Amino acid sequence: MDNKEEMQQFAGALALRVDELTVWAISHWPDRQHPLTKAHFGAVRAAFAAIAELQPAARPPGAPVPDPAAGGPQYIDSNPAPWP
Repeated sequence: MDNKEEMQQFAGALALRVDELTVWAISHWPDRQHPLTKAHFGAVRAAFAAIAELQPAARPPGAPVPDPAAGGPQYIDSNPAPWP
């Protein structure tokens, strides 16, 4: 399967689960005098939407560099530039 298709499927599944969690939280909120609405979850939706848009090939800072056989770079320049 194409990587873009996988990301679209992941984003769709993630959005569905966020919606399910929102419905559950609204229906189980104990304070009936101050009920929750979907508007309370706007920041949560935005955060998960941003996660779904990340590229899976992006490494977090400080993560180890994979071997070239695993898609890592062929050469990593580890020598500092000389003084001018």
